[in-house]
Amino acid sequence: MAGVFWDSLVAVGVDPGIARCAADDLIATTSEPDLIAMGIVLAPRPAEVNALLDGAAKRCGVTQEQLDAAAAASGG
Repeated sequence: MAGVFWDSLVAVGVDPGIARCAADDLIATTSEPDLIAMGIVLAPRPAEVNALLDGAAKRCGVTQEQLDAAAAASGG
C-alpha cells in the first residue's frame, strides 16, 4: 500500500523524497494489513483512511492541492 501511495503522489508532481516520507510515515502509524482492513483499496476510500493518508502526507510537506489531485487521479 505504501508503494501505491508513493506512486500516486509522485504522479501528481510531489518530489519523490517527500512522497517517500509520506509513505514511510503512513506505514509507521498504521500497518498495511490494517489499512487494507480499513478499506484503503475501496473507491471512494472511507473518510478514516483519507484522514490517515492526509496526515502522513501533510507531516511531510505535501500540499492540500497535491493531495486533492492524487485523490482525484486514484478515484479516492
